[in-house]
Amino acid sequence: MKTTKSTNESEASAPANVRPSASKNESLFGEAIYAYTRKQAVADGVQVEISQTAREAGIRFPVYLTRAVYDAYVAVPEGVTCQDEAGRLWDLA
Repeated sequence: MKTTKSTNESEASAPANVRPSASKNESLFGEAIYAYTRKQAVADGVQVEISQTAREAGIRFPVYLTRAVYDAYVAVPEGVTCQDEAGRLWDLA
């Protein structure tokens, strides 16, 4: 038999020092002093978006690889023949 908590029980479990509007991280660590967005990481080449290939594989959310992972596993190494980046990327997806 499934039981549910009453509204009062749920509210009682929240710490008293956490503001309702504060994010979880803000309440634990304080206000962020620097933020690096995904858009910036893609523009800088630190991350590579592979969402289209991921969608073809059935993944419904945006997918990114770090540049290090992309270079190590997707980019075709020099001297390797009969392979392409699309095929190697599909192997990861």
